Amino acid sequence: MSTKSIEEKLNSLEPSPSPRFYRRMSRAAWTPAAITRRHAYAVTGLVLALAAALLVFTPQGRAWAQEVIHFFTRAASDTLPAPTAAPLVWVNVTPGALAPTTTPRALFTDCGDFTGPKCSVEQIRSKVDFPVRELGTIPQGMHFVGATGGPDRIVLFYDNGELTYGLTVVEEPWTGSSEMTKWEIGASAIVEAVQVGSAAGEYVKGGFKGQLLEAPNIGDAIKADQVWDANVGLETLHWINDGIFFSMSTWDNDFNNILLDRDAFVALAAGLTTGPVSAGQTYVPPTETPVPAVMVDGLTYNLSVSQAEKQAGFNLPEPGRLPDILAFAGAAYEPEQKIARIFYIEQPVGLSETFGLRVSEELAPNTADCILCRTIRGDYGDFLTEKNSMVIGAETLIDTVQVGGFTGQYIEGKWALSNSGWAWLPYPEIKTLRWQAHGLAFELQYFGFSTPNGIPISKADLIAIAESMTK
Repeated sequence: MSTKSIEEKLNSLEPSPSPRFYRRMSRAAWTPAAITRRHAYAVTGLVLALAAALLVFTPQGRAWAQEVIHFFTRAASDTLPAPTAAPLVWVNVTPGALAPTTTPRALFTDCGDFTGPKCSVEQIRSKVDFPVRELGTIPQGMHFVGATGGPDRIVLFYDNGELTYGLTVVEEPWTGSSEMTKWEIGASAIVEAVQVGSAAGEYVKGGFKGQLLEAPNIGDAIKADQVWDANVGLETLHWINDGIFFSMSTWDNDFNNILLDRDAFVALAAGLTTGPVSAGQTYVPPTETPVPAVMVDGLTYNLSVSQAEKQAGFNLPEPGRLPDILAFAGAAYEPEQKIARIFYIEQPVGLSETFGLRVSEELAPNTADCILCRTIRGDYGDFLTEKNSMVIGAETLIDTVQVGGFTGQYIEGKWALSNSGWAWLPYPEIKTLRWQAHGLAFELQYFGFSTPNGIPISKADLIAIAESMTK
């Protein structure tokens, strides 16, 4: 499994068409507060500069700015603190059975969720009791992907087929609830009043971008402050038309090459129509295909636990409790190493990499012949040649921990290509826990970065999973 660098993973925190972005959409509660139509006045550049300084740098200015912003919520500064770890939801697991899955985000289950919209515009229109508008003109290079949502909110998705440039339109009846204006923007964000047809709207360019903060201790979760960046490839427009609140966003992963300027973006919004635009295109509904077997590090997990036990010749203890973001994906057996493995995939799926928890088990009547029992420090050459031990970097910290009444070893990091060549890099999102008990050797290896609050499973969580296997 190829592992992204920390910097690349932090890029996933940017407002791009990633599962994290769609989860934000699915949780957001956009509704407008009362809107007052305003006229635009011509002002000099000096006045604009002074007004911007007032808005950004004084509490009174920020308070006044919030009074005249109707569709966004201005943060007190340009930095949002790193997310704090929210408690994981733990569930009891029946050995060999599929783990419970999270509740689907889309209320119309036949339309898919926000990571895989499946309905046509006509299908979504037939499911709601408010008019649904779609783009009257689809930008060059884009196509309609699909629609999803529920009775009170729908989302239309457009992109270039490569998830590098896209657009979404969110539509829901205006209830007057101020909760629906909570699309947070930076203190220095410039909110422009625009005219969307006959309706007054607000336009913002920019978004919050992850900024790395160091983890002070081994086992601590990696954290990232969110810093407002006006040059991030994101544009957002909010307005009300005929009692419907609209939120339209477009992104471009080439942050220096926004393909739509403000006026063109607003013109797209003004051209939304109830006519059958996408229906006139060739629309091919996604077909359901069997979920392929999960492959991690070249090993395919296509066995049940009982099948793996039969090949291994011993019973495989399984976790009795797991965070509900993990679901059983399959088991495998490696006859050359005589190691059985079980993989629990981290939800949501559909990422470019496979995240999850790998449970490895080996008979260990004595540690001399046990692969999972030996951990040695060395260099990358040792890693390539040593097949009967886990080779870690020469300076890697090994943390001695207790798993129930048994002593174990906890390690963070993996071998990866750095600027100076292959080296052991202490990635905190890659955790390994090893211990021996009852004539067996165990290894739990977790690699993940996509939990709902952005905080990976911790060292303490990994130990709790291990202890659920020893009871």
